[in-house]
Amino acid sequence: MRYFLFVLLFLFSCTTLPEDVPGCTNSNACNFNPDANEDDGSCAIVPDMCGTCDNDSSNDCIQDCTGVWGGSTKQSTCENCIFNSGEFDCSGNCCINDLIYDIDSLLSTSTSCSIEDKCGICNGDGWNNGLSCEDLFTLKQIIDANDFSATSSASSSQNDTEFHAWDLNANGLVEFGEQKWSDEVRLIYLKVDIPIILTDDIGALTELTELILDASGLTAIPETIGNLKKLKILSIASNSISLLPERIIELSNLEVLLISSNNILYLP
Repeated sequence: MRYFLFVLLFLFSCTTLPEDVPGCTNSNACNFNPDANEDDGSCAIVPDMCGTCDNDSSNDCIQDCTGVWGGSTKQSTCENCIFNSGEFDCSGNCCINDLIYDIDSLLSTSTSCSIEDKCGICNGDGWNNGLSCEDLFTLKQIIDANDFSATSSASSSQNDTEFHAWDLNANGLVEFGEQKWSDEVRLIYLKVDIPIILTDDIGALTELTELILDASGLTAIPETIGNLKKLKILSIASNSISLLPERIIELSNLEVLLISSNNILYLP
């Protein structure tokens, strides 16, 4: 019996409590530490513009005088560029007439200035995770023109669908309505069933073949709808539209036009 108690006491004396590991314990934070078991208040949800992820405001990334985040161009260089009627590209180069201007020699070079694509990437290739930046940018423009305060559509016979977050989950998509993309990664199908203001930007989605905007609270359709030459199905039923745009007659491939439950006075 004494031997058993001795072994038991020996085992307990060798048992140690887990060591405290301070760090960020929020799995949604960009600096989440899976080994941490004690939150030290260091969590940051998104990194700064230079990619640093912490909640220390003293090292936050700032723009230099050219507008480049984390850049180091001297103020005198910026002033020389502006004095010579130049402006800065997304790489921080001084540019005149779309060519890089050498501040030191005060001469234009033959090198083209950097260009920011529609996804906001300097010298980007126009694609974001294999999807067209042009189409993604257009969706974002429409979203920005609307005052969306909720994160999902109103309750309907269908399941609620999350909307209007610019790539919030970093999957390369603009979360807006129901979308289908072609093999060429262009937007070909868009269905939105929440009240929206449809802006002129819709005319930039030139690969659309189906546009479903039933019960979207629409009172008008922009004339730029005429740009959608590949559109085959346009459904705008159950809205408050009184006039169709004149350019709707330019939709040469349109096969189905659904306009019931509106106040349309006449067709163009």
